[in-house]
Amino acid sequence: MDAGKLEEDAKLQRAVAKEDVRENQVEVFEDYADEYEAVASLSKPPKPSVLEIIDSTLPEKLPLPSTDNSSIFEDESSSEYNVIALSSCSKHTLNDAVLVLLAEEKYEEAYKVLVEMKQLEHEIHAHMAYESAALLTLDDMHRSSTGLGTVSEHVARFETFFSLIPSSRVSDGNRTFTDIRKRILDNPLINMDLTIRFSLILVKKGYVNLVQKYTIPLIARFASSDVCLQFVDDVIVMNKRFWHSQELPDRRNAIIQSWNLRSTAIHWLAFSNRIEEAISLLPRDGSPMDGFRLSRQTHALLRFHLARSSRPKQRDLIGYVDSLLLEPEYSHVSREADDATDPFIHTAGSPSQDVDVVLSHFQPVSSSHSPNLVTSLRRLKNAYTSSSAIDSLFMIPPPLEEVLGFFASYQAHLGKNGRAIALLRRRVLRLGRGLASHFLFAEMLHYYRVDQPGLVLETYLDHFYISAIPRDDVLALHDAFRRSRDAKLQASKTGDINLQFRMGMQGVEPSLAQTRLWPTTSHTSLVWHALVALTEDDRAFLQLYQKLLQISREGYSSLSANPHSEEAYNTTLVPPPTWDANVPAAAFTPFIRRMLKTSNATTAGSLGALLLGDMVRAGIEPNRHHLTEIAQFYAQHRDSRRAFMIMDRMEAAEEEQRELTSPSSHCDTRSTASPRSSSAPDIVFYCALLRSFIQTHDLKASEKVASRITSRYKTELESNAFSSAQHEVLEALWRDFAQLREANDKATDCDQRTSGISVSKFRLFR
Repeated sequence: MDAGKLEEDAKLQRAVAKEDVRENQVEVFEDYADEYEAVASLSKPPKPSVLEIIDSTLPEKLPLPSTDNSSIFEDESSSEYNVIALSSCSKHTLNDAVLVLLAEEKYEEAYKVLVEMKQLEHEIHAHMAYESAALLTLDDMHRSSTGLGTVSEHVARFETFFSLIPSSRVSDGNRTFTDIRKRILDNPLINMDLTIRFSLILVKKGYVNLVQKYTIPLIARFASSDVCLQFVDDVIVMNKRFWHSQELPDRRNAIIQSWNLRSTAIHWLAFSNRIEEAISLLPRDGSPMDGFRLSRQTHALLRFHLARSSRPKQRDLIGYVDSLLLEPEYSHVSREADDATDPFIHTAGSPSQDVDVVLSHFQPVSSSHSPNLVTSLRRLKNAYTSSSAIDSLFMIPPPLEEVLGFFASYQAHLGKNGRAIALLRRRVLRLGRGLASHFLFAEMLHYYRVDQPGLVLETYLDHFYISAIPRDDVLALHDAFRRSRDAKLQASKTGDINLQFRMGMQGVEPSLAQTRLWPTTSHTSLVWHALVALTEDDRAFLQLYQKLLQISREGYSSLSANPHSEEAYNTTLVPPPTWDANVPAAAFTPFIRRMLKTSNATTAGSLGALLLGDMVRAGIEPNRHHLTEIAQFYAQHRDSRRAFMIMDRMEAAEEEQRELTSPSSHCDTRSTASPRSSSAPDIVFYCALLRSFIQTHDLKASEKVASRITSRYKTELESNAFSSAQHEVLEALWRDFAQLREANDKATDCDQRTSGISVSKFRLFR
């Protein structure tokens, strides 16, 4: 009964609820019918609330908290978080981005980013990675063969990269930047703008010692006066800024280094014979350089030029220069040096040596000249010894033939590898540039005598600045020689003995690498000889001759055989007007010899006059060697009239010169071993002329030349004053002349009895 009552109450409540729902429904919906109730009873239960979900997931009892310092969150070092951090959440600065580009060798993009950072004045951090980028920029510049704009861009890019290297205060202060320095300075194509920028960056970074040692000598010689003096001022100012920028400014070090820089610039300006510029750097009255002093070597060099100056104002400065000497007690050294020969101008390059180069291949040095190699080596080592640095400035080198004799003797021993010569060479290069120039000239002359003109060019390019020669031709011919040499070395295990000899002398010595040498006229003329020997094509030979004439007339800077190459480097390192860089007269000798040898009968008569005319128009005075070649050429072509005309004019010029120099002198008219005029005939001229007439069986002309020899050199012949080599040549020549006379007498007697016998069958020469 109770159950029935409860069921009735439930029905009543549901009925009341339905009525309430119907009252609250909007009129647009259908009435709540009973059928909806059946559907609602079959639908899903309602979703649980958030609190219900939390209650169902939490354990009945929470664990105790951990005692370590770990986070209540997930581990950030897990692999999932690492991926997210590397991909999107790391802190990456612009400086890091540039270093990443450099590591990936994307130098073009790195350079553009650096340029934009500079434009935005964003701070750029120094790093050693920029040094490698600067080095590769130089390599790319030297490989480039495009115009000036490209090279200028490379120079600017190099400056951008190299200026970001760390300072010497935070890196190794003893670094030498050898690779970069060699690419800039130890190169036949040196860019002056690049050298100056490189130097200023080094000073700014605290490497002023490298500038003082390597670049000031170059800039002091080749830069214009304004550029050179401005460069010295900039270097001094930047060096002071470097020392003052330290946490504890070192004023004393800044002053001392400024004095050293100024003294170095004065030394190399005086070395380059730029006396006005050197004087302008000397301290004046009232200047804040009371402690400035000149080293012994700089003082001696500057005083040497002042004492020989033709300007009274410069000579008046000698006393003031003496007062600046660091050690006054040694001032007598410079006065004694005034009586010595200028080693920088005349060492291995005096006129007598210069003109003798052209006949060097006619006088091969016998290996018997130095029979004992040990004795010869010891004698040369003693000759190349100096007690002090100042003495080496004015030291007279050993005779050239003695050095060449040792080379020939040493090379005759096939087992020698050049080690002894390399040691001797290293010893010489340490004694100064005058002796080094002399020794290297002997080395080049040795190569020319043994028919290795390619090695002449290689030695020249390794040690000397290019001057008074066609640069593009020298580089092209040397490159061809180097490829040919490498092919020979690969094809043969033994190789050429001359190449083996070169291997022992290869490489630029560290003691000499601080600056290249300035070539003397002897070096320059020998290079022209080598160029002619390496130029086999006749058309290329004539083009080379035209370049010789152009350089002689207009100077080295006027030559531009390759416009792109000339513009690309914009630096032929033309010396200032105070330094002579003209083409020597001896450079014409190989051209004259080759043209005369290849001439035909139709041009033989006028060719000699044309060649001499070219020399005169180029401002070159023909010397006895040129006249000997041409007179000998006429004699060989049976043109005795022109040959004797040259001989008579040479003798007349000698007599006129003697009268001008000594009008009251009544000395003997015989020519001495060293005639006053470079065009005066010597014994070599007469011997060459006599030999040519004997070869053509011209007895009458031969007798005339022989008579001239006996009359001019009677005393020397009777007293046996000639050297042993000259004596042998004269004896052989006289025997041939006697045989010609004897053969002519026999032919004359035979003609009186029998006709038709030709004198051409009497050949007297080997």
